[in-house]
Amino acid sequence: MAYEYLYAVEGTSRSKVSNLIQRNGGFPSTAADAIDGILPDSEKRTEATQHVKDRLGSFSTLVDGSPQFPCGLRAQKNPLPAFCCRGDINLADSRCISAVGTRHPSERGRLAAARIASALARHGFTVADGLAAGIDAVVAKTALGARGGVIGVIGTPIEIDIIQRKTRICRGW
Repeated sequence: MAYEYLYAVEGTSRSKVSNLIQRNGGFPSTAADAIDGILPDSEKRTEATQHVKDRLGSFSTLVDGSPQFPCGLRAQKNPLPAFCCRGDINLADSRCISAVGTRHPSERGRLAAARIASALARHGFTVADGLAAGIDAVVAKTALGARGGVIGVIGTPIEIDIIQRKTRICRGW
């Protein structure tokens, strides 16, 4: 919530918000407290906090400059200022390989994707995919079945995607 307030006041520049957070103790709440008048009264804060919880469910938000923010994401030229996550955040700093493919693969394509995902998991790689049907789903399920790490990257706003993904997952991905 504090990140959202900072972003609104400071504009849309990732670097401005990240620098503001780093200069003020590494946490968005500390940076927001440092700016007079940015945070609303306690009643409005409670209302805003509940709104965020309702939208994100069991997801957490990590902000660049906070200690939990993955080093690999911080090292980018234009790092994300914040992102939502759930699960083992340490996977973001592991050896990762992206998997991308068609949503309508042939049986041969499914088998090849499964073979590759299984080998990657056995060799300690984390697979990152877009959680789409088809090859992405085959790779994720196979890697998980082989006890490998999987990072699902959602490329749309989290509140929209949660609704769509719940529907898709209930139908078997």
